[in-house]
Amino acid sequence: MVLLETLAFTLSLLTAFALPLWLQEDPRILPELIDLALVASIAALAAMSQLQSMKRLFVQSSTDPLTGLLNRRAGENLLTLLLAQAERHPHALSVVLLDVDNFKGVNDNWGHEAGDRVLQDVAQLLQSGVRTGDAVIRWGGEEFVIVMPYANSGQAQARLQVILDGRAVQKPDGQPIRMSGGIAELQAENGKSWSDLIKLADNRMYQVKLNGKGRIVTE
Repeated sequence: MVLLETLAFTLSLLTAFALPLWLQEDPRILPELIDLALVASIAALAAMSQLQSMKRLFVQSSTDPLTGLLNRRAGENLLTLLLAQAERHPHALSVVLLDVDNFKGVNDNWGHEAGDRVLQDVAQLLQSGVRTGDAVIRWGGEEFVIVMPYANSGQAQARLQVILDGRAVQKPDGQPIRMSGGIAELQAENGKSWSDLIKLADNRMYQVKLNGKGRIVTE
């Protein structure tokens, strides 16, 4: 797009300034062409710089700066799109809410930098373990949301169990980090919005917290 805009700009200049000189065989045509080439080059560089700035702003506005995951605002937009798609062309879709167990103790015992490293490690573990097409979102604090299109709740639960059992994130003292989670499936909760699914997954996660932690449940 930038190249096309620059080309259109250059052709306009050529038509306006250089073409009349060329038709009249005016000897000033060569200096005019050199000047136009310089102007076109500057315009192209300015356009590319603007494009890069826009790209940086987009990334910054949609990415959580600590973990590199989608932030909540971008995640909400993505959930809206994915649920609409799942309803328009019916297919399974599961929403998972995960919470790091006893995270406050990490911050209290080893400081917020240690807590940040735990969150970064959890984010990397989840991001590297999900399927292509799944989305991992930092929902807030130590909570993460995973959206899994084309996966029912049982499939989502099995996949997450593989991820969490495969490699444990560790606290500074070497003890493993555990996570509690709840899963809500769009098809099983007919007519629910994405916010309804999040609330349902959150309620299920809360029940896990009350009953021993360290599990991911579907009901």
